[in-house]
Amino acid sequence: MKVRRMLSHLRFDHFVSERAPGHVHLEDLERYTLGKTEGEEKTGIASHIRQCEICRVRLNDAREFASDFQAMVTPSRSEERRKEKRYEVMEPARIKVLQPAEFVAVPCTVIDVSSSGLRISSPRPLIQGAYVDVQVELAAIFGRIRHCRANGRDGFDVGIEIDQVELYPLTAKPVDSAARFEDEGRQTSASQGAGAQKMPTPLEVLLVEDNQADVTLAQSLLEETGVPFHLTVVRDGQQALERLLDKAQSQPGLVLLDLGLPKINGFEVLTRLRNEQTLQSLSVVVFSGSFNESDARRSRELGVRAYLQKPVDYHFRIDVGQQIKALMTR
Repeated sequence: MKVRRMLSHLRFDHFVSERAPGHVHLEDLERYTLGKTEGEEKTGIASHIRQCEICRVRLNDAREFASDFQAMVTPSRSEERRKEKRYEVMEPARIKVLQPAEFVAVPCTVIDVSSSGLRISSPRPLIQGAYVDVQVELAAIFGRIRHCRANGRDGFDVGIEIDQVELYPLTAKPVDSAARFEDEGRQTSASQGAGAQKMPTPLEVLLVEDNQADVTLAQSLLEETGVPFHLTVVRDGQQALERLLDKAQSQPGLVLLDLGLPKINGFEVLTRLRNEQTLQSLSVVVFSGSFNESDARRSRELGVRAYLQKPVDYHFRIDVGQQIKALMTR
């Protein structure tokens, strides 16, 4: 059974499905046969089924699923159960480490799943405590790695505590954000060759960051906005000032600045930029791991457009991504 279908029942509060006009959605029929509907919803479905021949036929499919589901959730008497029952699925997937950021997704296999966790088989070890995105068919699962153990088969068993589940409509198929960005770029290039409207000029972005994991994180957030950009990375404050004070080069449309930089820290960079009249209109955004309010206040006093904290979980990442997109499109 697919991970998405199991999670749509174990965690259906996260699931918003497209409803077929004039008919009961298959997901609702399945919940009806499982006894997960009540009140007006249950009465409405029963009344519709009595009048709709199509939905009576589709109800058989729902009953078949219900039978399989009930067989899976019936506890085995010979097996000791932990707090939750886990369901074997064996479905191919891809896992991407979001924090600390790793840009490349790793092929893996989901071994089993429960309402609050899943276990995967990975070809390489993953860091305990890392926040990850597991992509399966028609679903994205976000969570934190709780354990990673060698399984004796040239691989690793990885336990993940689920934080958020995004279940896509049955008619849709999710595409990896990085792959989608690359595909859109290729399609645009092809359109240009055919004489179509030209792609907008990419926004020049200067990232001042010495940590490679955070460079990858920033790049991923920028790509997920869907806004065309060209990224330049410098590794310390001195390199940033040399680039920005060089009158022979055009100024970037957006500067993402870390505060904890080698040689010259972020506050010193901001102070120098503020004293340069030609750079008064430069759009600088602090992108920092500091949650200290005094750092945010001081940054704003030095004229930054925004103070963004590096995301540490799924909800925070979505919020920061939306803010970056807004800054890029202004």
